Amino acid sequence: MNILVTGATGFLGSYLIKALLQKDHNIAIVKRSFSNLSRVGEILHAVKSFDVDLTSISEIVEQFNPHAVIHLATNYGKNGASTSEVFNDNIIFPLQIMENLQPGTYFINTDTYFNNNNSYKYSYLNSYCLSKKYFLETAQSYIASKQLVLINARLEHIYGPLDDPSKFTMNIIRQLYDNQSPIALTLGEQRRDFIYVDDVVSAYLNIIESLPSLSGNYSEFQIGTGDTCSIRHFVELSKELCASTSELLFGKLPYRENEILTSEANISSLVGLGWRPRVDLKEGIIRMVNQLDRQKVVVADE
Repeated sequence: MNILVTGATGFLGSYLIKALLQKDHNIAIVKRSFSNLSRVGEILHAVKSFDVDLTSISEIVEQFNPHAVIHLATNYGKNGASTSEVFNDNIIFPLQIMENLQPGTYFINTDTYFNNNNSYKYSYLNSYCLSKKYFLETAQSYIASKQLVLINARLEHIYGPLDDPSKFTMNIIRQLYDNQSPIALTLGEQRRDFIYVDDVVSAYLNIIESLPSLSGNYSEFQIGTGDTCSIRHFVELSKELCASTSELLFGKLPYRENEILTSEANISSLVGLGWRPRVDLKEGIIRMVNQLDRQKVVVADE
């Protein structure tokens, strides 16, 4: 299958395109000419690569002729990004791809658990949440006339090695690993559905393999473990597995406005495709710590 992937140089994208190549799919990635390739450098020779700032979307689609698009690219609105930039990246860009697809093409959109909870009210990610919400609503109204098939993959709290160091899981494990102290935290009562990156990848693979059997022109799959644990438990378990001496100051920070207290995936649709999560929380954190150990050895050798 010809699969066009946006966001392939990012955390999840880098894992996913490697898995897709192992399944013998023909992969093309859409990136920018200045994208950081550190996560995918070793497999770039095996994919077709398009720079969206140098080649029009219509040319990309015409040249590659995808049977499916996996849309992973996103703009979180951080680092000073304007609302117009967030809306362009999260709404206009994927809509432009959809407008150029042939009838019958599958478009797999990557959504966020924030919008399970009406978290467009979540002020610190307001433009991001709104843009994801508006794109999905627009895409749903568009697919019938274009004869496309839209699959919405709604992700819970993904974690794993090589994630962005600013993300909560990577950030807290790095602080604990380095024995930074003290670490100021909220009370940590919020419950999250933490899912390891390999399990997310296997969910996407199951969805792709099941595309011909999906009915209608829209399906949604929530991707998580179907279980939750508190932020506090995640942090305390990470401290134990890092053998950290960091002092944890729970309650030092206030909750964010409109804080989501519980988020949990309903995985029944995925289970119906024969999928199950395989990596439990303890094993996932151990793998992250082991990766930090390997990085430490590399730096020491240099």
